[in-house]
Amino acid sequence: MCAGRAGIAAGRRYRRADSIAPHGDRGRYRDRADGGAGTDRTGDPGAGGPNGVTAPHDDPAAAPRTSDAPHTSDAPISRITALRRRPVSTQGNAVRRPRVLRRYAAVAVCIALPLVAIWALTLGDIPIPVPDAAAAALGRGAPGDVLVVQQWRAPRVLAALVVGAALALSGALLQALLRNPLAAPDVLGVTDAAALCLVLATVAGLPAVALPPAAFAGALLAAGALVLLTHRRGLAEETTVLVGIGLHAVFAAATLFLVVRFPVEVAQQTVRWTVGTLYASAWPQAGIGLAVLAVLTPVALLLTRRLAVLQLGVDLATGLGLSVRRTRLAVTAVAVALAAVAVAIGGPVSFVALAVPQAARRLAGPLGVHTLLLSAGLGALVVLAADIAAQHAFAVVLPVGAITATVGAPIFLWLLLRSPRRRGAK
Repeated sequence: MCAGRAGIAAGRRYRRADSIAPHGDRGRYRDRADGGAGTDRTGDPGAGGPNGVTAPHDDPAAAPRTSDAPHTSDAPISRITALRRRPVSTQGNAVRRPRVLRRYAAVAVCIALPLVAIWALTLGDIPIPVPDAAAAALGRGAPGDVLVVQQWRAPRVLAALVVGAALALSGALLQALLRNPLAAPDVLGVTDAAALCLVLATVAGLPAVALPPAAFAGALLAAGALVLLTHRRGLAEETTVLVGIGLHAVFAAATLFLVVRFPVEVAQQTVRWTVGTLYASAWPQAGIGLAVLAVLTPVALLLTRRLAVLQLGVDLATGLGLSVRRTRLAVTAVAVALAAVAVAIGGPVSFVALAVPQAARRLAGPLGVHTLLLSAGLGALVVLAADIAAQHAFAVVLPVGAITATVGAPIFLWLLLRSPRRRGAK
């Protein structure tokens, strides 16, 4: 009788000890660094309870001992001690590092843009000192300097800034939408289709005011063809880029077919423009481009949150309440409009939309407001610097697209060779 009561008491003490989870036993605080001696975690589960805990016996001497004093768990204190003993994690430094780089990059771009722009105003057949060029840009100084700066050089500088910012924003949006670093309007054939429609508009004798709408129509044509050939058939993002490269070849060949049928003088100017040039940039073109850029940039910034959700996957984005179709249409429309504006001003300047967003993401982190703004600033700076080099670094004046293609082609090959490695690593 006494032995039976002792066995029941031992069983109660066993269950009580397991539910309270004393120091060292299994309980809520499983991530404690120190372990007690009360539980054999490496024992044979078949020999007793879970994790080697021996089941209660009828013998009172074999039952686990418990104290008659009230149990006070020191697990939180032990957990704090274990956390203090852990090595300091560098994850916080990894998070802060992009923020520091983003700040430094933003400050550097904000300082470099006005300096390079003023420097561009001083260069040319008629050299102008920096103070005189800055004063002439504001309408002050000698009449000759004001004429040279405001009528010839300032429109070209503004056009370079608008073209670079528009292309960089367009590339950043398309790369985030397709989740592919190779996605860019020049790679997907958007800029080539815009250039084709501009050549057709020039042949038809349309006025200069009709050129931006013609470029936008061509860019929409390429985007529509890309959507019909890929999304309707459920192709992957990598296949979308390959289809875009095919469209790029088709539109470029059609443009070349039209150019070779022009007279020699017209053909030379058209070929120069199809490479990408800012020659003969005027205030009307640059002003219209700046106005369109000022309208589309806030829209692109508002779409960053939806793009961030869309990058989680279509199923998860739909579950979170995002309209995937509307988001894709909105992002595509904004990216196409930005690319069309850039093509209408400076022609299909290549590889800016491909390489600049990559550099911005490495400096500012994943897609966000800061990344888009940094992409726009870097794109404007790159095109302006490339135009300065095209005008003054060689014995002959080159198109700005020749400089950007020379720099961007190796980057494109590097990205093309790097993408299969990423997919293989995944």
